[in-house]
Amino acid sequence: MTSGKCGEDVYWNYDEDTFTLTISGKGKITSNPWRRYFDEGQIGVNLVIEKGITSIGKNIFAFKWLGNVSIGPDVVEIEQSAFSDAYIEKLELGDSVKKIGESAFNSGGRLKELNLKNVEEVGECAFEGFTHLEKVTFGKNLKKISKSAFEGCLSLKEVEFQGGAPKIAKNAFKDDRFLKVIINHSESSIPLGKLDKDLTWYQEGKKVTTISPGKTAKCKGRLFKVKYKDLKGTFEGKLPKTYRYAEDKYLPTKGKRKGYFFYGWSDNGYYWLSDLCDLRGNITLMPIWIRYKVKKMNATTRRFSYSIEKKYDYFYSRTAQIRYSEDKGMKKAKTLWCDNLWKGSFTIKNLKKGKKYYVQFRTRDEDSKSPWSNPIRI
Repeated sequence: MTSGKCGEDVYWNYDEDTFTLTISGKGKITSNPWRRYFDEGQIGVNLVIEKGITSIGKNIFAFKWLGNVSIGPDVVEIEQSAFSDAYIEKLELGDSVKKIGESAFNSGGRLKELNLKNVEEVGECAFEGFTHLEKVTFGKNLKKISKSAFEGCLSLKEVEFQGGAPKIAKNAFKDDRFLKVIINHSESSIPLGKLDKDLTWYQEGKKVTTISPGKTAKCKGRLFKVKYKDLKGTFEGKLPKTYRYAEDKYLPTKGKRKGYFFYGWSDNGYYWLSDLCDLRGNITLMPIWIRYKVKKMNATTRRFSYSIEKKYDYFYSRTAQIRYSEDKGMKKAKTLWCDNLWKGSFTIKNLKKGKKYYVQFRTRDEDSKSPWSNPIRI
């Protein structure tokens, strides 16, 4: 059965051809009997909540399989954890929504913008961990934003209050380190004190800990120093001597040294880095060089050997890969694996006589892959 009741006068229907779950009727959604019909790993189910539905109960859609979500024009309240952990691609929020409960949407979604134009209350941790969210707009009816409502939204850059006299918790936007602009057209002062200790906010050129009504504040990250060691080889681009916390600062991605791949940068051996965006504090960097040797076995076979110095702690518990192709952009590349980490070799067979080939190197573990190194010609 792919239909049934989910409230006193509320009904659900799932269309298997369009992957669409439709909720219709009148009143509050109080149960989720459809859950048993979806695979645990299934994603991309579209949700349509039609006119007449007034409330979404606790934990009703707290699953990872949601895709596009359309919340109808009569929904007034979204209760606690209603969409917690749901991986929402697109959200259409009806104009009637006034209250968003605790953890209602936390830790899910790829939304970049959120317009809460008629929302009056945003609960604790309601949008916590929305890592793709870049901008939030609040309307003139806003009355309250609870603590940690938008905590850990690491892509959030701009927040706008269009009016009203809301009460904002001091840590409502805690750890949103890339938040750069807050526009305050409301009648309330917006607290900034607990956002991040390494961010300084300015209003009309002066340092502030609250944003006055009718004003806009912008922030700047603390300045840190960058030092280098073991700078062997040459690099394309300048080596930065400083960086600001929570601001983009990129490191050179191309380097040359005879007999070595350039593999990026390391923070004293522990981390692989291509930029300084997520760092805090003074730092000492060293380039990561991976030694290689190519031996011609015959006209169509090469033995590719590599070795990694153990000072690069980053590489522990990883395995090695190479890929090779006639094309420098690695079109139609073939990939080889080696379980030996610090030292190993690959035999590249069936090469075309007289053709040039390019090789790239990388490491990986069960959960992550490093980017491919710069290509070298063999």
